[in-house]
Amino acid sequence: MTSEKDKANRILKEVVGYFIHHHLCDLDIHFHIDAYQFRLTVSAPAAKEPAGFQEMLRQLSTPREPELDEYFNSLLGSHGHKEDYRFLGKAIDEAVGGFNNGLLFLTLTRHNVDA
Repeated sequence: MTSEKDKANRILKEVVGYFIHHHLCDLDIHFHIDAYQFRLTVSAPAAKEPAGFQEMLRQLSTPREPELDEYFNSLLGSHGHKEDYRFLGKAIDEAVGGFNNGLLFLTLTRHNVDA
């Protein structure tokens, strides 16, 4: 069974990959994990909000399905040509993001259902 730290690491890689894909490489990352939750915030200066960012936030707001956690963990990062973050959304509890004053940010929270 995959540990919460391993799942948090996979989520981190997926989110950092999104920023790098959009040529946003000056990242500030806050990563916190304890026995109760994982919280990740990534921000980067950006000239404009990337096309599709709001759609990604909508997909990340897909309700979490803990009973399918291991299945979705194996699928993270496996989207094809089109960016699809619904699987990642099913692995987290909350996504908040935005673009304000030249800064793009995304915060994801995942509660440990076993705690």
